[in-house]
Amino acid sequence: LWRFAGVDLTRIDGIGAGAAQAILTEAGPNLSAFPSEHHFVSWLRLCPRTPISGGKPLKKRRNALGANRIAGVLRMAAVALQRSKTALGASFRRIARHKGANVAVFATARRIAQLVYRMLRYGTDYVDAGEKSYELQYQVRRLAGLKEAAKALGYTLI
Repeated sequence: LWRFAGVDLTRIDGIGAGAAQAILTEAGPNLSAFPSEHHFVSWLRLCPRTPISGGKPLKKRRNALGANRIAGVLRMAAVALQRSKTALGASFRRIARHKGANVAVFATARRIAQLVYRMLRYGTDYVDAGEKSYELQYQVRRLAGLKEAAKALGYTLI
């Protein structure tokens, strides 16, 4: 698979040899047909559905899953990350705490799809930062948001 694609997709947490094979057989090693990772994620139907026509919201319907094997493989990979000690696993658990497991599976599958696109399109290598590093980054972002909110209200956090 590495010789065929030029990158090792199994380095991404949750993706094994079978999942990498399914991704490469469905999408191929060359993702130049997709101008950006957003187009790739949309093709996989892992993007949030925003039903608006003429500036008015349409009826809420479920995003069609279709017969997309890659999206199914990515969702299974996301479920496998549920209890892993990785950055993707920590992200899954954070989302699941606030929005539920179904949303966390969908969001983590989307994040894995973005990593797959970057690896296949640009040849970037995936290196896991780890659970503790992810949690530290999350705390820093959260503290910065709280400081900004306090500043907007005229307060200073010490």
